[in-house]
Amino acid sequence: MASNPTDIKGSSIHLIAQMTAKPGQAEAILKHLKTIQANAHSDKEPGCNRYDVVRFEDSFCVIENYSTNDDVGIHMASDQFQAFSKEVESLTVPGTFVLKFFGET
Repeated sequence: MASNPTDIKGSSIHLIAQMTAKPGQAEAILKHLKTIQANAHSDKEPGCNRYDVVRFEDSFCVIENYSTNDDVGIHMASDQFQAFSKEVESLTVPGTFVLKFFGET
């Protein structure tokens, strides 16, 4: 596990993002994640192989897979991801937003 995708060596990069919504903010998070997902599944992000959003109550997990580090960068530079990044602190319980990067074994 790494905290930066550039530390991953191998054929693809797996990303797990976890977060818990502040009271009353779960639907706002879900809206952002679904918007990001639609862009990730479009021709705008051809190196995104997987972007799944799963949820239990106010906790969310996003499971992602990218072909290269450059593809992760394209994803994180997208307008949709940047919009969420600007609001993530106001939407999530402090300390619950975690990004973890993994490589193939």
